[in-house]
Amino acid sequence: MAIIKNKAQRKALIRTLLLLALLILSGLGLVYWASFAGDSEFARSIRQVVGIPGPAVERPPPPPSPPPVRVEAPLVAEVLEAEPEPEAPAAPGPEPLPVITFSEICARPALWPKTLQLTLSKRVYIRYNGNVYGYMQFSGDMPLHVDALGAKGEVFGWIDGNYLSFLPDETNFEEWFRRTHGERYDLRPVEVEPARPGAEVRHKVGTPQGDADFWTEMRIWCQRNYDSISLQIEQDTLVFRWLPKEDAPIDYSLEAREIARNFLLKRSARGSNENYAACEIRHPVTGELLGASSIFIPRL
Repeated sequence: MAIIKNKAQRKALIRTLLLLALLILSGLGLVYWASFAGDSEFARSIRQVVGIPGPAVERPPPPPSPPPVRVEAPLVAEVLEAEPEPEAPAAPGPEPLPVITFSEICARPALWPKTLQLTLSKRVYIRYNGNVYGYMQFSGDMPLHVDALGAKGEVFGWIDGNYLSFLPDETNFEEWFRRTHGERYDLRPVEVEPARPGAEVRHKVGTPQGDADFWTEMRIWCQRNYDSISLQIEQDTLVFRWLPKEDAPIDYSLEAREIARNFLLKRSARGSNENYAACEIRHPVTGELLGASSIFIPRL
């Protein structure tokens, strides 16, 4: 009977242990439940008794933030600079005209005018060898029939049968040339060699020293150009006795005019007021008249 009794005790002990284990497990399960059951009043009282923290309160997730608003800059029409179109090659300009001078025109008779207009209006007295032989009246519209152009800046021509010498700017030469030949040539302004004023000469004609100086200069010029010095001043004309050594046709009238012109220019440079001279070229032996001409230079 003792063994049975012991068996009964063991069974009771096992049952007690099992019950105790069940209770412990039930308590643990209750505590576990209470630790997570946040909304139950009973769970809260258990947690207070046991002293365990309640479940972490899950806060509702914050409302999702609105997506960032993309602030776009106002549409501004972008002005794109148009690429410059390649410039068309500039049309070649007209080639510059060849420049021509008055001296070059003098050497080309084809470019000489036949008639020019005077641009001066005045009365000029004709003076030679201390005498006055009347006057010539010039007006701005008077035609000058051109005979030649001088390289030193002179226009030679005829007016009423008188042979005269003018400066280009005393005529409409430049205007005429540009109107007639301006499409072919660019005329350089005419530069005229200024005459030496008589005031700069120490000895003037009319004085012994002045006359001697003039004749020395005139004879040297005649010797260089004609190989002769036999020039004489007579009452109304100059007489030059000359016969060229070479046998060639010579325009004696043209030579006589050139002698008269240089006679006036050289005397004017020494203070003379003569502006007219006539010249005869005669044979040095027979005295035969070979040619004659005269010239009137109003500006002197």
